[in-house]
Amino acid sequence: MQIFLDDHCFISYFRDIKEKYSSIELMIELMEFILKADPLELFIPQDFFSLNIDGMTVAELVYGDNLDPSNRDLVARFEHIVRVAEQVPNDIKDGPTAAAGLKAAGRGGLITNSECEALVWWRAARMHKIFNQINLRSSVRKFFVTEKLPETELSNYSETMFESIYFHCPIEHVKHLGVKYVKSIGTIIKHFSYLNDLAISDFNDSRDDRERTTRAGKEGVNMTPESNSTRNNKNAMQQREVTILDVPISCEWHTKITPNHGRIHFYTRACQHEQFKKRIGNKLIIGIICKHLD
Repeated sequence: MQIFLDDHCFISYFRDIKEKYSSIELMIELMEFILKADPLELFIPQDFFSLNIDGMTVAELVYGDNLDPSNRDLVARFEHIVRVAEQVPNDIKDGPTAAAGLKAAGRGGLITNSECEALVWWRAARMHKIFNQINLRSSVRKFFVTEKLPETELSNYSETMFESIYFHCPIEHVKHLGVKYVKSIGTIIKHFSYLNDLAISDFNDSRDDRERTTRAGKEGVNMTPESNSTRNNKNAMQQREVTILDVPISCEWHTKITPNHGRIHFYTRACQHEQFKKRIGNKLIIGIICKHLD
């Protein structure tokens, strides 16, 4: 996914760096995160510091009054971003700006706080306004679904989309769900998103299993524990058990992609195991991804 920095929006903050320091730092943290995420590409206009913004070059705006000790680190971090980011070429139609780059690409993200959705060329279905890391995650998910990226790309994007999930069962196993991937990709991403964002808190805050199921249902996710008959079947429950770091855990709770096919079995209580603290922490564990267990 290509993501473009709105140069006018970002650089305008440097007109009053003391007032906008926290906003600049948040944007820099966002760009640093994007640069570390393998499937994402950050684009900045070519010859960035020579661009003219409202009668001043970017270099004049950034360096004019900003080299006192309290600002040097921030400016140095931004200089590094400019050096390593991809560049929007000078010869692009409509000029070497982030907006022109996104317009030419026809899809992707724009880091901005402006009302970009009002632009006549903005394609709401394929373009995404990005302003913080949480919003970035949801934008990447929407991008993945809208562009119908192949299931082979799930492993590349999973850490960015689902950073709070530990995939003991590789996410590539969605091919074993027994559903048509292209038709079901929206539902699959919705289920993983719920498990990443809300499942652990919903489990901790609910009074019983019925409330847990209800909370997931309100998010459009069909989620249940096993029935009593399955729980009383030793062989069936062994199928739902996985072992991580020599610790056996039962992944009886699962989401249902369709009523009859597509099961994602998970475990929410990794934090209760001392052995998991270093590798897994408080992440939700995906134990089994399958068509259906006995």
